[in-house]
Amino acid sequence: MGAGLAAPSRWLRATERLRGDSQNGELVISLMPYSGIERRQFDAWVARFNAENPALHARILTTAPETYKTELAGRLASGTDEADIYNWFAGTRLRELARRGLVEPLSELWRTGDLGHAFSPAVTQSVSWQGRPYAVPLNYYQWGFYYRKSTFAQAGLAVPNTWQEMRALAEKARAQGLAPTVLGLGDPWASAAWFDYFDLRLNGLDFHLALTQGQVPFTDPRVRAVFEAWRVVRDEHWYLADALELTWREAAPYLLRNRAATYLMGNFFESGLPVSVRADVGFFPFPQMRPGMPDYEDAPTDVLMLSARARHRTAATTFLAWTSRPEIQQMLADPYGKLATHRALPLPQDPLARAGALLLRQAAGIAQYFDRDCVGELATAGIRVFNAFVRDGLLVSTAQAQLEAARQRLPTRP
Repeated sequence: MGAGLAAPSRWLRATERLRGDSQNGELVISLMPYSGIERRQFDAWVARFNAENPALHARILTTAPETYKTELAGRLASGTDEADIYNWFAGTRLRELARRGLVEPLSELWRTGDLGHAFSPAVTQSVSWQGRPYAVPLNYYQWGFYYRKSTFAQAGLAVPNTWQEMRALAEKARAQGLAPTVLGLGDPWASAAWFDYFDLRLNGLDFHLALTQGQVPFTDPRVRAVFEAWRVVRDEHWYLADALELTWREAAPYLLRNRAATYLMGNFFESGLPVSVRADVGFFPFPQMRPGMPDYEDAPTDVLMLSARARHRTAATTFLAWTSRPEIQQMLADPYGKLATHRALPLPQDPLARAGALLLRQAAGIAQYFDRDCVGELATAGIRVFNAFVRDGLLVSTAQAQLEAARQRLPTRP
């Protein structure tokens, strides 16, 4: 067997006796590719599994992403869907399915396949519920500030480590005729990164997750502290006004053309960099705001999970263990500029990718991004409030009140 591949365990065999495990037919993996390139990579991935495991056979079932997201819970609950394995997101969206009993815990696979050593504690926590892992992580990506090294050099700017240093950078950038940063609200979700990081840096991961899951009132003084910190950025005009109504892609050239000093964005920003400027682009994490606060990061993570109604459990477990291997993880991450979650892989050679990988490997914990971490309508309401806060000058108290009203409308869970 290949590295990380575990034989079916006593736990798995007991589960099979209880629920049945068909040895006939194909293992079916349900995916939501976002492009033809991604679909072709998935095809190569499954073809490689079939070649390396000739006694088994897997095939892909694809669904358009928005349809997939809408229908997934119903498919898992129906008992009529043919798929055994599904790809999804770590964090709240995975835990909700686990809470409803729609996906199978993978504790035994984690132990016998040595997956606990394959992934960092932060990654393991992001795929766990009530102390048990429910998915195999595939890849993730970091968020942080991008900047041009030549712009920093010409303006006499230094990479900040603390929020005080970030404010000094903003003041010096303005004195040099630069906007301190860029934000494109043409993609409304982009503003949520600012809320996430202020909350993670001031209040920590546990509070942030409790807040996004509706367990803490948005009238809490700790939320006010988040908005007060953000209000300084807004009222001191850090954001380049010319870019506020643009999409994130349309806003990016303002950084590259030396109109702004920094850009808070996910690493998908790197895929659009012209070859001529890539070596001149640097990256740094969102600065620290409270001494002693651990380093928590936004790192949206893609995963594979096993349906609680899977018909081909032995093959599915073999596939999940095989996919956790370092070289397979890298195969699925590299073409899209994402980062493989397996920590045995060497750090990338590319400086930007290396900085992102190092940041996430050292993180004390990871959030999934506001819209993935939220329950119910909190994501939609939150992003609407964030944009009004930045664009329209919404009062801190009003922002808190509107978010709390959305929290109060959340349905009571069973």
